[in-house]
Amino acid sequence: LTLIFLCRFEIGDSILVGETRYTVERVLLQTTKLSHFGQIRIMQNSALRLAEPLVNLTSSKEHWLKCDYIVDTSVLTEGFLRSLNGSMEAFFKDQEETYKATFRIDHFEFLPPLKVKLTLLFGLPFSPSQLRRARIAHSQAARHFAETLLYLGVKYTAVVEYSPEGIPVAH
Repeated sequence: LTLIFLCRFEIGDSILVGETRYTVERVLLQTTKLSHFGQIRIMQNSALRLAEPLVNLTSSKEHWLKCDYIVDTSVLTEGFLRSLNGSMEAFFKDQEETYKATFRIDHFEFLPPLKVKLTLLFGLPFSPSQLRRARIAHSQAARHFAETLLYLGVKYTAVVEYSPEGIPVAH
C-alpha cells in the first residue's frame, strides 16, 4: 500500500488560506497545524486543498497582498461589482511591470448587519524579500481601490490588521 500526499508547503512556510495568513507549524497525514499571530488552528488537509486561494508565500514566485474595505450591503449589485472589477483590471493592466495580471475581488458577510467586507487580493511578480517595493505597490493598489469606491459613490471603512508588536501588516 502506497500513500501519496501532495503538500504545497513545509513546516515554517508562510501560507495564505482564504484571506488569512498562517505559519505552518506541523503537517500530519490528515491534518495541518497552523499559527496566526499565536492562535493555533488545526485544519483537515482535504479542506486545505480546497481552500481558495491557497498560496505558499514562502516559495511562491509571486507576493500576494490584500486590501479589505467594509461597505453597505446595498451597494453590492452586479453593475457595481462589474464597474469595480473593470477599474481594477485597467489599473493592473496599465502597471503590468509592477503587478501580475492575477487579482480578484471577493465579498464576505460581516458584522454589524447590513455590512459586507470587500477583499481585493492581488499578486506581485517579485519576492517578499523586496519588502519596500511590495509596500509601495500595496499602497498604490489600495489607494486606487479606495478612489474607485469613492468615484462609485460608496462610503467605506478600511480594515487594517496589526502584528502583536503593533505594526500594520500587509497581506
